Amino acid sequence: MLVELYIENFALINRLTISFHPQFNVLTGETGAGKSIIVDAMGVLLGGRAYQDFIRSGADRAVVQGLFFTNHPQVETHLAELGITLDREQPLILSREISRAGRSLCRVNGRVVPLLNYQEIGRYLIDIHGQHEHQTLISPVRQRDLLDRFGGLTPLSQQVNDIYTALREVEAQIYSLETQIAQIARDRELKNYQISEIDSARITPGEDAELIDQRNRMLGAERLAASATKAKAILSGSGEQYKTSVLEMLYAVIQELREIQAIDPSSVEYLETLEDMYYQLEEIAHSLRRYAEGLENNQNRLQEIEDRLNTLRQLKRKYGVTLEAVLQYRAEAAASLVEMDNLTIRLSALQEEQNRLMELYQQTAQSLSTRRLEAAERLTGAVTEVLGEMEMPGTSFLVSLQTVDGIRPFGNEDVEFMLAANPGEPCKPLAKVASGGELSRIMLAVKSILAEVDDVPSVIFDEIDSGIGGRTAHAVANRISLLARKRQVICVTHLPQIACFGDYHIVVAKVPEEGRTATKAEVLSGENRVAELVRMLGGSDSSVAYQHARLMLENANQN
Repeated sequence: MLVELYIENFALINRLTISFHPQFNVLTGETGAGKSIIVDAMGVLLGGRAYQDFIRSGADRAVVQGLFFTNHPQVETHLAELGITLDREQPLILSREISRAGRSLCRVNGRVVPLLNYQEIGRYLIDIHGQHEHQTLISPVRQRDLLDRFGGLTPLSQQVNDIYTALREVEAQIYSLETQIAQIARDRELKNYQISEIDSARITPGEDAELIDQRNRMLGAERLAASATKAKAILSGSGEQYKTSVLEMLYAVIQELREIQAIDPSSVEYLETLEDMYYQLEEIAHSLRRYAEGLENNQNRLQEIEDRLNTLRQLKRKYGVTLEAVLQYRAEAAASLVEMDNLTIRLSALQEEQNRLMELYQQTAQSLSTRRLEAAERLTGAVTEVLGEMEMPGTSFLVSLQTVDGIRPFGNEDVEFMLAANPGEPCKPLAKVASGGELSRIMLAVKSILAEVDDVPSVIFDEIDSGIGGRTAHAVANRISLLARKRQVICVTHLPQIACFGDYHIVVAKVPEEGRTATKAEVLSGENRVAELVRMLGGSDSSVAYQHARLMLENANQN
């Protein structure tokens, strides 16, 4: 529960500290005194939108801080995720700071935490019902949410939503894969033809360069043979043109050097070198003869080379500038076909997952439908009973479930609250038949019932009693008082019939402070509380008005 609220530089509030009773707290005051400002500050404290307009004029920042005592397991879980230990003997301190620089700081027990985590903690501490919230009661989405909360079905409804989301994600993946497979399938025949064409050529990297060399040699075979033969003839002698060969002349030189060496062994230095040269030139002459004899001049082979080079040129023109690029294209084409096979396997697995999720959705949604039907019957009875207590005894209330086709994020049915304001009339959608006052009472009935089953320890009603008065106001007050026995209630009200039931009465007023207007709050008791009820009753200072206010307090205390 909320033990204490501290507000600084928030709207009209300079500094304000308010302590709260564990049960029924009422906040009253003149219109415009700042009651709703306090509720706005509580909203910010719990993680609501923090507008810079909330900062008091002339201040750089606004601060809202709350002290809570709680043993809620979800709060403990979220705190543990943040590395914060919950000591149930010590208050949990939530603090929110808004600066004009646009930055909002959230602190839990003095530690700065992300807003999302901060909000998760706040939602388990206080449930705020605003003064115009009864208008949201006509929303089918809101009605479904209220029914699920009443029946304790929110986790199951969320499970259905999670399955629905997963199913839609799988369906999106299936669509994407089918699109890819269709594209690959359109190219499959072409890819197979291209792979076959490349494979049938049996190409090897660098083959075209080798063939060009062979072709060039064959085209110049006659010239090459003539040059090789001439070179061989010069070395070893051949025909009349080269009667004296290089080898013969070198041999004659060697012979002369041998004669010199026989007489003077030290006089000849190069005999061995010349002898080596002779043998090397002789080997070269033999090699040139073999080269000339080995040159081809085969026109059939030349045509084969030309045909092969033409085939390779066509492949390079289609698939790449080099044979290596052609082979790379072939590898990529083959990989795309393998990818299609892999995508098909993955598609099959996704389709199995789709079937599994669809079956799980149907089972879970059916379970939710069954439990919603049971909860709808119970909520119908509970709201009808409470409406009878709040001066609407002839009103028929019905929670209607309409089955819809297909899969939906939150189940197989639409939820609609129906109302017949007078006996004998058929029930019609709430939005079409309920007045503002009736909506307020229905909302209060639903909220009070939900508060009995919810585990949020504190409930704030911000003028949810608008549009009612007289005996109805007394009945509503009694209902809120009963709720306050199970939950801490903070009720902003303009009705004395409700204010007199409070265990703790706080009056909010605007007062001059340092030349400015400021909002202050004061706890009332005794005659001060009687005087506030007199003001709320109409402001008469007569003894009858004071007697009436005292009687109201006495009667409320007896209930």
